Amino acid sequence: MGVLGNRELYLYNCLKKINEEKPVDLSTLDKRVEFQKKVYLLKSLGLSLNYKYGSYIKGPYSSSLAEVGFNIYESPKDSIPENLDEIVPIEDEIEKINLVKRLIDNLPKQENESYWLELISSLHFLRINAYPPVRTWENAKSRLERWKPNKFSEKNVKKAIELIEEYKLLG
Repeated sequence: MGVLGNRELYLYNCLKKINEEKPVDLSTLDKRVEFQKKVYLLKSLGLSLNYKYGSYIKGPYSSSLAEVGFNIYESPKDSIPENLDEIVPIEDEIEKINLVKRLIDNLPKQENESYWLELISSLHFLRINAYPPVRTWENAKSRLERWKPNKFSEKNVKKAIELIEEYKLLG
């Protein structure tokens, strides 16, 4: 655990706009999944979050982000300056951050947040980052089923695709 630099403070500030109470909570596996997927979605919308993602069991995952996340999570509260917006301004990104916040606030309630964020980010990752490229939702659904057999219902996959399109996460 070291001193938080501007990269960590920028990330913290972005996540604070999504969850004021606990911007970075890595206390459980579900919370760590949520953290990874929120940052993945913010990065996919063009925020300056230069973390490389690969496909892992719970969807897109960045080991360098995990390291940064734990550095923030384990830092004392007083290491986060009160004038965060002055040090690492994010006003240009606030619309994109609010888009992710609205998406999270409007996730269906029949499953938990980490479930939906894993499903949405996995489908997004398949459409944007898969090799060979996945050009259609039908192909994405098929690849998702091979990647994570029987994990997501067809109804929930359909709902996740609707959310990706509604919130224009593919650009």
